Amino acid sequence: EMRTLEILGMEKSSVAESGGIFGGSAKRSAVQQALLYFVGALRSRNVPSLKSINLSSVTHALREEGVDSFVCALASNDVSFPTTQAVDFHLGLVKVSEETARTLGRGQIRSLRNVLLVLSGQSGVTFLEAVREAKEVLPFEKLHLQVWMQESEARLLGALTECLSAGRLACLHKLEWHSLRDTSEIPIDDDVLRQLFEAFRRAKFPVLSELLFLDLKVQDEHLALLGEGVRAENFPQLRSLRVSPHPDVEMGTSRMEGFFGGVRESAHGLPLLENIDVFSKASRSLFSDGDKVEGIGQMVETLRVGKMPNLERLDFSRCKVDDQGMNVLAGAARRGYLRKVKVLDLRDNEIGREGMKSFFGAVSETPLALPAIVNLDLS
Repeated sequence: EMRTLEILGMEKSSVAESGGIFGGSAKRSAVQQALLYFVGALRSRNVPSLKSINLSSVTHALREEGVDSFVCALASNDVSFPTTQAVDFHLGLVKVSEETARTLGRGQIRSLRNVLLVLSGQSGVTFLEAVREAKEVLPFEKLHLQVWMQESEARLLGALTECLSAGRLACLHKLEWHSLRDTSEIPIDDDVLRQLFEAFRRAKFPVLSELLFLDLKVQDEHLALLGEGVRAENFPQLRSLRVSPHPDVEMGTSRMEGFFGGVRESAHGLPLLENIDVFSKASRSLFSDGDKVEGIGQMVETLRVGKMPNLERLDFSRCKVDDQGMNVLAGAARRGYLRKVKVLDLRDNEIGREGMKSFFGAVSETPLALPAIVNLDLS
């Protein structure tokens, strides 16, 4: 019995020691056996205090039957947890059967609370299809999805879009989109990508806290659709937004006008937003210098009208910010619009003497210019 056990963590198990990324067969067999033993403990109800299960990395190393048996045990009537608590669950849907993916997608494990799932390949698609087709929405309090797209897996984007559009992911708390390959090698239909951002314009996400899109070919119209979603009050809990443009995508002033305009025109804006990055990587894209300054100006105007009152982190790294851009930031500092900013990242830019003079002049002349600053990076 392990009656006081609260956390089962195998995320950094010894299975990842020498002998390959997941160790030798002996290591894998040992972890596999340990997992199966734990299934027995679950079925015998010998872990009544369990609150957290983290298998997000180790599942790559196990055979399907180990993970499948574990999920099957959680879903069975033989396993129950105290009614006063539920279980946090982290799992990579990589080496699992399609039936296991369906079990999770149908919400058959009612005791799960905060769930992190790593989606990739056919199992990821199967999970999302099950979510869309289930009779009831997922019972989780919060769902964190990490979507990893590989070559020829653009269908994962389509499956996710359908779930979002149908309003089946109201419990979505965090969404991260990553690519394991250059997205130029992955055939992504422009219409499907637009439909993804259309879903954020139409559907409500009452607990969504973080949105992270890396290396998707995000264009002006996509950020404008996000702005329309803000205008519709779709993201009342959003705290972090990172949308990094792909290097070969041209983005211009309308990108910033569309997004920040939507924020300004909404009733409440983004009242909890702390971190925003829609600027970085810009030096690798095809922004003109004027567009970049205009983009910073759009953000400053949004701060002026109080629609992002809790912004703490600004990332302008590698944006070719020059003296003119620093003048815009100086004006924001002088008017107190940056008074809650803790991190201001201006690395790898083109700031000259006049820009530095303008910015630090504003800071020195204004007591409340940057009263909360902890990290100012000008390297």
